[in-house]
Amino acid sequence: MKKCKGCQKEIDDKAKKCPYCQTDQRNWFRRHPILTGLGVFVAFIVIVGVLGSSTEDKSVPTTRPEITGEEIVAPTPEIPISVNLRSFLTEFDSNQLAAEEKWSGKLIEFTGTVSNISGSSDRPYVSFRSESDEFLGASISCRTLKDSTQATSLTNEQSVIVSGVVKDQSMGSVRLDDCVFKQ
Repeated sequence: MKKCKGCQKEIDDKAKKCPYCQTDQRNWFRRHPILTGLGVFVAFIVIVGVLGSSTEDKSVPTTRPEITGEEIVAPTPEIPISVNLRSFLTEFDSNQLAAEEKWSGKLIEFTGTVSNISGSSDRPYVSFRSESDEFLGASISCRTLKDSTQATSLTNEQSVIVSGVVKDQSMGSVRLDDCVFKQ
């Protein structure tokens, strides 16, 4: 038995209303289920918003110069890794997954022979073959150039030094971004 919230008479423990004064014996949350549901929903949105904003990646590197004391030190440019094109492509022919894991995102430099210049003037596509005439399964191509006007000065069968960032291998072609050509 429990006492009624309104008249203080003893009533059954399971009673939702007092049989004497008709006072609702349920707690506030049970009496107002719609407001309770809205409150829980709003609280959930606030918690997700707070947690979401605190997990943002704040470690984004900047390209601004570092200030040390009174002098300004410019960021050091990345030095390309010089590769033998034939050996480089052989790695991709042997095991594409291992080669992509090793080379993806790295700036490389190699000497190659232009084998195809296509695309458009604003989005040229240049592919290369190694200096040897031996057929290799994989090929290499530049899908973006730092200066797209460089493609117009190239000719097929021309030997050039190429630097670019390795992306991946797709349909047998190792793709590079941000290519620069030296003649």
